[in-house]
Amino acid sequence: MVFGVSSRMGTGITSELGRYGLPMAKRASNSDETDLALLRAMVDEIRRVGVANARVSAVLSEVNVSPSSLYHHFGSKEELVVAAQLQIAREDNLNEDAGILEIGKNLSTHEEFLAFITLQLRRAATDPANIPVREARVIAAASSFGNADFPSGLSRPQRALIEATSEVLRSGQESGIANPDLDAFAYAAFFHGLTLSLALINRNLTEVEDWLAIAIPAALAPIRMK
Repeated sequence: MVFGVSSRMGTGITSELGRYGLPMAKRASNSDETDLALLRAMVDEIRRVGVANARVSAVLSEVNVSPSSLYHHFGSKEELVVAAQLQIAREDNLNEDAGILEIGKNLSTHEEFLAFITLQLRRAATDPANIPVREARVIAAASSFGNADFPSGLSRPQRALIEATSEVLRSGQESGIANPDLDAFAYAAFFHGLTLSLALINRNLTEVEDWLAIAIPAALAPIRMK
């Protein structure tokens, strides 16, 4: 992920993130809480022992639910693991990107704003730490296809990430340094989609700069002042 959640966003975006991510009761009292409890327990299990050694039995014991509950909420162990990987990526990147977001929301000129977006796209494409993050999101999205229940579990974290990015653009629009006619949320969704596209072709690229040569102008065009 390219952007996270800044401290100024706290009450808005962070509360949204808290709905699906962090501290929750071990024993679920309704369906939504069970989703979150299973996800949290699998996140903790993966952080402790790694994906390869993660045990569903430990997760079920922690949440105190039956195997059928896991299948009801996530379809399979694999889908729960993918959702947990996405959650881990989100948590790690929220911490990493908080300062970057704050910088982006305090730029003063149009040229600085364009340079900031360019830098973030380049960082997304070239920082090795972003590769597993992108791949986890793509795998999670792919796992949701054909499953009527699982996509709702992905929509909350995906939407929160997009909303966080859109806050930067809205700030630029309010400061008069970004195209005021642009839908900030739609642009943020496009931006995240652009970075995720790299995960689909990354292993087939011999030169990431070739991708950036196309992606950077595409990302800058909508936000340029008319």
